[in-house]
Amino acid sequence: MKPLPAPKTNKLGSHSLHLFAIKFFATVATFLVVYYYSHHLPEKSYGSYQQVWTQLAFFNAFAGLGIASLVFTYTPGQLASIIRSLHLKTYAGMSIMVIVCATIFAALQSATVNSLLIFSLFFIVYVLCYLFETTLTALQQFKWLPWISLSYSIVFCWLHYRSLQHGYDMHQLFIMLLGLLLLRFAAYIIIFYVFFKRDLPEDDRLDAKTVRSLWKHLYFFEASQVLMVYLDKFILSNLLSSSQFALYFNATLSIPFLSLIFGAISNAGLMQLSKEKQISKQVVILHQMGKLLATIAFGCFFFFVVFNREVFIVVFSAKYLAATSIFICTLLALPARAYNFTALLQIHGKGSTINKGVLIDAIVAIVFFIPLYFLLGLKGVALAFVLGTYVQAAYYLVQAAKLVDRPLLQLIPLQNWLLKFLLFGGFMLMLHTFLHHFFDEKVTLLAGCLTTGCLGIFILWREGKQAV
Repeated sequence: MKPLPAPKTNKLGSHSLHLFAIKFFATVATFLVVYYYSHHLPEKSYGSYQQVWTQLAFFNAFAGLGIASLVFTYTPGQLASIIRSLHLKTYAGMSIMVIVCATIFAALQSATVNSLLIFSLFFIVYVLCYLFETTLTALQQFKWLPWISLSYSIVFCWLHYRSLQHGYDMHQLFIMLLGLLLLRFAAYIIIFYVFFKRDLPEDDRLDAKTVRSLWKHLYFFEASQVLMVYLDKFILSNLLSSSQFALYFNATLSIPFLSLIFGAISNAGLMQLSKEKQISKQVVILHQMGKLLATIAFGCFFFFVVFNREVFIVVFSAKYLAATSIFICTLLALPARAYNFTALLQIHGKGSTINKGVLIDAIVAIVFFIPLYFLLGLKGVALAFVLGTYVQAAYYLVQAAKLVDRPLLQLIPLQNWLLKFLLFGGFMLMLHTFLHHFFDEKVTLLAGCLTTGCLGIFILWREGKQAV
């Protein structure tokens, strides 16, 4: 069978680059802070610092209101119509949810009334920045967002450096970060105001009841997905000592740029899928997404598995080497990121099916959480969540195939995946063997990273051209 022709209107490649650019600088800043603080802070202080961000991400799953999933389901015109049609009670309900989450988050961090106020405000402004940036990205306001992100990231890094140089005080650090977030939020408000001040062509073809239903399902899905990512860290952050949590956190830390790239490609794909009504063209877009995502997923999987020792020594320092086995267990979930398993279900409004998958993931993880922990320790905790991820992915793929009445294997670029899996696997083993024989850990990691990056960029460039 000849491959289906790519839709001419598909801008998957260019939209992916725009979304990547918006998040790129903040991801760099986060990585630099992790590197700097891992090496210069005692394990206890570093663990306490990361506990704050872990609990922030956990409660943001509720306060984020499912916006990140919902807004990319619609065209900019449709989204503008939805925003203008929201009732005051909807905004009031959203505000209450954010305030409740902020209060609980702050209570976990605070010992005084002053601290409670600071951390509450920090959480609220952080969530507002997240909501506005996501919405403006979906509205395709690409002109200023990368520059705001760059400016924020530079100051973010400087404040962390300044804090450590002048006697580290976590409370004072977050006061300064609150001021920085307020400036960022002000910039988003200006862009938002200018956008809606214009006369915009509106799209009123959407049924309000359908939008509300999908929003509820996606809210549950997004919150559940984030919770599944951070649930283990949240529980352990309250059970382990700060030093022990620092070890587990570094082992299960989201790989820099990875979530950013996956999110950029997936959201760009959703933006394209929302414009296509023909199943055949939707399958083409899914294949394009799968090829791009697989390049990242398989390349990073083999790189971090093979170079795991060098990663921990160089990035986190040798004092965290004991966590490498947990790190490898966590990486086993990475190949599953080679596909957006919910894309078709989301575009066709199958929110209930998506949420059934969330429950399956949670049940599998919880069932295996305790026995694997007693059998393997903290490695077992990571493996329980990996197992849940694969069972969930299989369920989504089966349901998507039924939805569009296509054979299951026709939805995935299987041949492309097999080729990349073998290519990256063999390449990483040979590369590491050569570099490790001649160089120390730093040179080995740097050379391996650059070589792998160049290979990945070349493959992405070739496949990105076909997806434009």
